[in-house]
Amino acid sequence: MIEQNIQDMIVGKMTIRQVLQYAFRLKNDRKDFKIINEHIGQIMEELLLDKNILDKRFEQCSGGEQRRIAIAQELMSIQSPDFLFLDEPTTGLDSNSALLVMQCLRRLVDHNDHLTILVSIHAPSSDILNLFDQLYILAKGGVCIYFDSPTNLQSILEKNFEQELIIDQTTDQLDRPPIEIYLKIACQGIESPQVRKLANSCLHSEKLKRISSEMKNFCSIDNYPNNYKKFSLKDLWLQLQRMFLIVFMVDVRKLYSFIILLGIVIIILTSMFDNAMVTPNTCYSFIDDQILNETIRMEQCLERNWDKNYILQYRVFVTNIIWVSSAPITAISAIIIIKMFKILHNEHRNKWYSYGTFYISFIIVRLIECIIVGTFIALFYYFNINHIYVDDYHLNWKRIGHFIYFICQNALYSQNIGFLIGIIFVRYLEIATIISLVVSQTLHIFMGLFFQQEQLNEPIWKFQIELIKVQKIFHGLLYSFYSVDRCDPETERSYVLIDNEIDRDQIFIESNRIYWNILIIQLIFAIILWLKLSYRKSRGRKFKKSNEIELLTLDYDCEQRIDNENYRFAINLTEINRIKTEKEIEFENFTRNKIMIAWRSINLFASSSLYEIRSANQIDDKTKLILKNLNGEFRFGTLNALMGPSGAGKTSLLKVLNGRMKTKLSEESEFYLTKYCPTRVCYLTQEVSSHLMPGLTALQSLIYASRLKNAQEVNKEINHESIAKNILNELDITDTAETYVQNCSGGERKRLALGLELTSLRMPNLICIDEPTSGLDSNSAEIVIACLLKLARSHNLTIITSIHQPNMNMMMMFDQLYVLAKGGICVYSGRPIDVGKFLEKISDPRINENLFPIEQLMQYSCLDHTNSMTVCTTETENKIILTNDMHKSIDGIPTNRNRFLLKSCWILFLRYCAFVRGYQWIPYFWFMLLIIVQGPSLVMKINPDIPYESGCINLEESYNNTCNRTEQEKQMDANLEQNFLFILASVSYFLSLIYLQCTIIFVKEIRYFWNEHRNGWYSTGVFYMTRMIIEWIPLLITAVGFVYTINIYEQIRPGIYYWLLFLFILAMIPMQSFGYLLVILSCNNFAIIVVIMTVISVIWYLLSDGNAPIYNLHYAYQMISNFVPTKFMNRSFLALVYGFDRCRSKEIQPTLYYYRINDDDFYQAIPMLIMNGLLFHTLSLLILIMKANPFKSRRNRAKKILDHHQTLKPSNVIIPGLGCHHEFTIKKFEYWITDQKMA
Repeated sequence: MIEQNIQDMIVGKMTIRQVLQYAFRLKNDRKDFKIINEHIGQIMEELLLDKNILDKRFEQCSGGEQRRIAIAQELMSIQSPDFLFLDEPTTGLDSNSALLVMQCLRRLVDHNDHLTILVSIHAPSSDILNLFDQLYILAKGGVCIYFDSPTNLQSILEKNFEQELIIDQTTDQLDRPPIEIYLKIACQGIESPQVRKLANSCLHSEKLKRISSEMKNFCSIDNYPNNYKKFSLKDLWLQLQRMFLIVFMVDVRKLYSFIILLGIVIIILTSMFDNAMVTPNTCYSFIDDQILNETIRMEQCLERNWDKNYILQYRVFVTNIIWVSSAPITAISAIIIIKMFKILHNEHRNKWYSYGTFYISFIIVRLIECIIVGTFIALFYYFNINHIYVDDYHLNWKRIGHFIYFICQNALYSQNIGFLIGIIFVRYLEIATIISLVVSQTLHIFMGLFFQQEQLNEPIWKFQIELIKVQKIFHGLLYSFYSVDRCDPETERSYVLIDNEIDRDQIFIESNRIYWNILIIQLIFAIILWLKLSYRKSRGRKFKKSNEIELLTLDYDCEQRIDNENYRFAINLTEINRIKTEKEIEFENFTRNKIMIAWRSINLFASSSLYEIRSANQIDDKTKLILKNLNGEFRFGTLNALMGPSGAGKTSLLKVLNGRMKTKLSEESEFYLTKYCPTRVCYLTQEVSSHLMPGLTALQSLIYASRLKNAQEVNKEINHESIAKNILNELDITDTAETYVQNCSGGERKRLALGLELTSLRMPNLICIDEPTSGLDSNSAEIVIACLLKLARSHNLTIITSIHQPNMNMMMMFDQLYVLAKGGICVYSGRPIDVGKFLEKISDPRINENLFPIEQLMQYSCLDHTNSMTVCTTETENKIILTNDMHKSIDGIPTNRNRFLLKSCWILFLRYCAFVRGYQWIPYFWFMLLIIVQGPSLVMKINPDIPYESGCINLEESYNNTCNRTEQEKQMDANLEQNFLFILASVSYFLSLIYLQCTIIFVKEIRYFWNEHRNGWYSTGVFYMTRMIIEWIPLLITAVGFVYTINIYEQIRPGIYYWLLFLFILAMIPMQSFGYLLVILSCNNFAIIVVIMTVISVIWYLLSDGNAPIYNLHYAYQMISNFVPTKFMNRSFLALVYGFDRCRSKEIQPTLYYYRINDDDFYQAIPMLIMNGLLFHTLSLLILIMKANPFKSRRNRAKKILDHHQTLKPSNVIIPGLGCHHEFTIKKFEYWITDQKMA
């Protein structure tokens, strides 16, 4: 089985040689390896593949080559398969490439009598149709209306319908190919009498009865043999080699990039810590502890208190190293398994190897990768923080080994968690990534920094710590630094280990229990993976084996079927708002068939340059041109087809004609626009999902589009609903009015996307559509093209569409064809009916008179641009002369620009509310629930008495009692520390999750903005302000719930809830802008977003007094911290809890004193949070404006500068001291030095 989307089935960076060789080795015995090159060459010859592409990467091949390579790898077995199933192998290919793929399949069948190929295909051409032995045509409703040879199509059609008119009441339909008539009938559905008649005829055909009588035995579905291969060591060894190749050679750049990025992050983190934190010697003698005198004990106590801050810094550093490494590893592992599962599913189904072969090889190779990553992290961790200080600046390999062991253990644990999350959410990449980050953050809570085990009194939390065991890794790293080769195991121990309840004799025994967790995760992962590969869903039916074949009659179930006509909107055309005036009609008649746009000498570079304007005549061999010396024009009221092979530059030309890619155009490129009206452009992408907002019905989408696109119309009463219904009627999709856009069919979605752009009273008059028929059956494609033609005629529009494989009836609908050849040059521009005459002017012996002229021209378009035929046709096109109705546009096609309108903001706000209500409420709900639940989860982990501990002390008395603390005072210190960590955790986790929510949701929604803004719906400011404000609603609800759950201070500070809520709301706004800024700068690259989010979250924590007081950091970090919202949130939170005269005079609060927090910090936090919100939202908006509205008037600007310098007059400035009538001249003295003088 070869699926339609082959790019997900083959590793794109592997060469063709590697792909085919491993396929051959896995599909054949070892004894056959000697003929591997011979077999590959034979298959490539049968598939008409050039052997020069063997060393080419798969992702660099053309679409047709990729299809044939996917077929070739399934034919690598010497014993070819009996059945080969291909799902739409011609989708996305031009007609010539599609014909070539099907010809290759025909050759395979002709050379192998045991091979049966079944192909699903939408709209085959006549040449492709003749390659099939049998046709099996299905109608809507799942009934067969034809099962016979392609040669009998016409005869069976005439037999069933005789000479009656089949579809339309026009005799032109009789001239159409019979396959097109069949496909059009099939699209009518099972309700159609014609479908039923053909289905009954097919059921009772002699051929089907003959086949039935020949079937003596048949297998039921339950007895059908599976296609799974048994486990073998040979396959395991080959798969190990293949996985090594993919991970450590093909994708090695990803591994290097990840390691280097982590190294840079660790260096940045290290710079935020004091290198002196490694200096404390925490070892003390437990033998001599009882005989020490009071003076020595006091000195040791003071030394410990002095070192306490350094020890805390080191603990924070260790936990952040674990977080920075574990979170990206978990998320990336989930992404890896999701992508590998698609390859595994395809190869396992096609009997390449067994399930066990993949599982073992995948786990082993990824384990080695994990160890490499962990080793590099450990080395960065060891050397960047000056660990060699404790070993007298000598390398301590034992300590390094301990670091490597525990960090690799953490990496392995994180990797397996990511694998499990990825296989559970294998179809949802974004959800898997979000869950991975949230799980990593949850595990971070149990690490031991925020909440130690002795502080968690509830048995459930102690059970979770013992179950998760992630704290053992943290303990292992502390043991490796504070105990290994530092404390004498016989007489000394580290008080850091004692404070953290670490038993050095049991450290490895306890940490090794993590492997049981890893094994359990691996077992669950293996079971889920096996179920997804092998599980067959039972439908509750039992099949019997029988020797008698009975053909059952069709049950059309007429009574339960619904006639869609009952649901069609009754539209009164007289009530349509858009009624053309006499002047409009007169203008359309005047401009009809006049040239609307023309271009001359267009050259498009493949890459951008530092130079704003480049000449195509001064380029080197390394410079690549996508389009070369193109000339052409399109007229008003016409439907134009842009055709050519894959890679010819059709999409690039569409973008150029839409006013894009201006910086890549050559200096010689010229554009001419009509003088009679302004040019209003519109561009529709091939994938219309980025044009249609789910959760809105088709009618709602059109109404909101009309309101947005006509927002600038003043003094006009516009009936938007009437406009929407009119568009539905013109596009023949009235039955979808109350259907959600995500539930519409492919053809309906494409027409609806076009309808959205036509709701403006000032319709776009230059519409560019990229492959509107891609992925549609022939009837749906024909309906779409017919609608485009109708719109072009009725509204005098110029519509340009790129198209791959039109049938003859569809081809004749176009007014003009513009055919590009390989190399980006034009080989034909004219009417479809003139193609034959055009080719007759060119003498070429390769022209086959049996082929249609357009098919012959398409074959020539696949030639290289140096071909004589191509050059000849290009020179013919250059002879076309422009009329006087045009004016030259220096900067090309103008783009759409809209001004800011509050009215547009309100309309966009209403549309977004409908979008949330119908679709987007699900992610918002889960994010709100996830964040709010974090509140009670944190509260339940702390001592409920900590809010009542003020910690107020008299500085003199406390200093004298520093080393003589009572148990009550020690408990007070513990409560103060726990409260401080609780506040830090609450703020950090809440704002990090808000940051995650804003980023992920904005990634999914910004794609609608790019298309709508480009087509002139609204300005950038309208989108940004509306999107920002409307997201405040769910964020506000989240803040209300979260603050309510963490508010444990109400009894000591009545009314603190409202102040905390106010502060959290202010802090959310800059976090929102950070998420927007990250999405805009990362260009929607999900992997980059995940890594950067993790790093930024850690940096924010460290710059918010999470490591040490901010005044102890470098001045640069102190300055940067002014732009960190979590800093002001933490300090204001602490000020509310402990400040404002909670302590009496002559008393201080230790936490506030240590971090230098006073009441003014609370008042300072409010303007600083507001300033951060304004600053980063302004920055995000400016960058979005720059990306959405690039300055493209470069040529006009250059012309103005040149004209300005040419019109400058001589200056009459008088220089003081030189005011005489003499003319000063500079004389040139030349000194000629002879050889003699030189000597």
